[in-house]
Amino acid sequence: NPEKAKNFNYALGVGVKLNTGKYDVKDTFYNQGPDKDQDLELVVDQSIQPGDGGISPSLDLQGYHIISDRFSVTSTLYYLFGIEESNGVLIRNQSAEFAVPDQYLARLGLSYVTPLKGFSIYAGGRLEGVPAEDLIGGSNAYRRPGYSIAIEPGISYNANKLVVNFSVPFAVHRNRIQSYLDKVRSETEGEYIIGDAAFADYLINFGITYRLNHKSHTSSPMIEGTQN
Repeated sequence: NPEKAKNFNYALGVGVKLNTGKYDVKDTFYNQGPDKDQDLELVVDQSIQPGDGGISPSLDLQGYHIISDRFSVTSTLYYLFGIEESNGVLIRNQSAEFAVPDQYLARLGLSYVTPLKGFSIYAGGRLEGVPAEDLIGGSNAYRRPGYSIAIEPGISYNANKLVVNFSVPFAVHRNRIQSYLDKVRSETEGEYIIGDAAFADYLINFGITYRLNHKSHTSSPMIEGTQN
C-alpha cells in the first residue's frame, strides 16, 4: 500500500521471451575438410546466434528502500526459465544440440539524488549468468554456463512521467563452470573436462520508462529493466 509504505516499494513482474531471433544462422567456414581445402556452409557458434529458439517465461522482483531525502537502496532479481531442453540445431562437428538455457540476474546498489534537479547517480554490484542445469526441463544440450560479477556505475534523469537510465557494468570476476555435458564426459573419461567461454569486459545499458499515471515525482531510485 503506497499510502502506508512510503519509504519502500517492491514490484513483482511476470514475462515471456518469445522465439523471435533466428537460432540456426549459417555462414561460410573456410579451410575445412581433411585437407583444409573446402568452403562449407555451417551453423555459426551459439554465442552469436540472434536467438535460442525457445519461448521462455521469466520472473523478476524490483524494489527500493528510501534511506533519506537523497539516498536509497535499490535491488533487482530476475530469472529466465528455458523450458525446452534444446532447439534441435546440431553443433558443428558434434552430436549435441544447442540448449535453450536458463538465465539469471541480481543487482544491488545505492542511488543518490543530486542537487541538480532530476538527476540521480547510482553505484552497485551486479551478478549475472547461465546455470549449468535448468530449474525446469532437461539440461542434456550444449551450453556455455558461467557467471560474471561487475561493478556498476550509472546515472538517471527523471522529468515528471519520464525516467531515463544509463549504466555501464564493468566485470571484476568471470567464471566458466562445468556444463551438464562436461560433467557427463568427465565421469565417462575419468578426467576433469570443461569447455571454453568468453565474457564481455563491460556492458552498456540504456532504458526509458514512461509513467501512465498523473502523479509527478521529484526523484526516483534507479530501477533497471532486465536484459538477457
